[in-house]
Amino acid sequence: MKKLSIIAWAVLAVTLWACSKSESTVDPDTAWAFDETLPVPIQLGGGDGFSVYTKAIEGKILSLENKEIRVSAIDLHLGVDPDAQGWSDELGYCTGITTAPLAADDIYLDAVRAKVNNEGYVKFLSGSSGSTEMKRYYPFSETKKVKDGDDVKYMHMGNNYSFIAYYTPAITQAPVIENGRMLKKFRMLTNNDAYNLDILWARVDAKPGLVPDETQLAPDDPANDGFLRGFNARYQRHFAKLNGGVLSPEDTPELKFQHAASMIHIFVRAESPEAEASFSGNLSVTNMKLNTKFNYLALDLISGELIADPSPAGNQSIVLDYNPKSTTIHPVYGDGEEYNDGFFVMPGARSETEKVSVTFDIIVSGGTTTTKTVDLPLPTYEDEVTATDLNGYEAGVEYNYYISIESIEEIYLKTSLLSWDSTSGAEQLGDQTITFE
Repeated sequence: MKKLSIIAWAVLAVTLWACSKSESTVDPDTAWAFDETLPVPIQLGGGDGFSVYTKAIEGKILSLENKEIRVSAIDLHLGVDPDAQGWSDELGYCTGITTAPLAADDIYLDAVRAKVNNEGYVKFLSGSSGSTEMKRYYPFSETKKVKDGDDVKYMHMGNNYSFIAYYTPAITQAPVIENGRMLKKFRMLTNNDAYNLDILWARVDAKPGLVPDETQLAPDDPANDGFLRGFNARYQRHFAKLNGGVLSPEDTPELKFQHAASMIHIFVRAESPEAEASFSGNLSVTNMKLNTKFNYLALDLISGELIADPSPAGNQSIVLDYNPKSTTIHPVYGDGEEYNDGFFVMPGARSETEKVSVTFDIIVSGGTTTTKTVDLPLPTYEDEVTATDLNGYEAGVEYNYYISIESIEEIYLKTSLLSWDSTSGAEQLGDQTITFE
């Protein structure tokens, strides 16, 4: 009888456990928020707020949906004072942090494959074709339980991460570290349009400051100073708990992409209705080539600055004629006809010898072919650091050049630069006439 009672209790215990399990309301996708033994998934995005932030460039990449990007997680060793670190609410990162030690332990994710889904969140990819979605997690070493009397508290033990993402030509080539800078190198223009691409860059830091669930520890406690220096498992778990196990968009690291390159458009047109009439279809502009002066470039992944490749190999050949299409244009009066669909170029200050130039042939039916080379006038923009005006191109700004042909008898160019918007600085240039010698 005793034996039967023991068996009956065992059966009852199993039954109760099964019922309890089937009635559990714990969502396995959010259990990590409450169970410290589970890894915390890395979630990036921002919901409806995820977009390409830009000053001017439109008509190119306005959505990153299903485009393959690269994402890195790096400990940038942020300080604790937002103002001292140059924190920007608009950008979402500390503008005062432009370099980092970048030791091996500072880098957790190194340019891993990812894409943005139709809900505006980053999905990490795996597989040879990059078609398989996968989850990635913060390291377990982020937290450690500490006994404080009868209470159990958690202190930070690992790294504090910032997230950096980019979209560039030659995206499969890995970044390199040179002189403390993490650089993604590529050629901007080749005779392949696949390299004439919009360059996008984003970075998100956690705003330095006190961590909500650590302020109970004394500020001078060597175990934990109570300050946040980046995203980690403990910090994300804290906010997920407050929201029922799900990170809200405002607590999810948001990547705000910026256009790192400048863009120029080149149009050919007749200077006036009279000029168009004088051509009578007998004048054409063809075989146009573009010399950007800087073609071997590097995207600084910490600062987002697009620069000339600083290595000797990159500087050996910075001049390239870009002529992917043998377009022939018969100039007409009006808006003109654009050559190609625009060209992305390196932003920043330029000297007179570093002006972008175009070379093209002017052909008159029954006459001769004349080859001309024209340096495109430089616009002016304001340097954000020094607040001074510089000659050159501003990142994220689009510039329109118009090459106007006056007449067959007296051929000269008038190149005018029209600003894309009021912030580009291009309107300071105005019209300039360049005569042929």
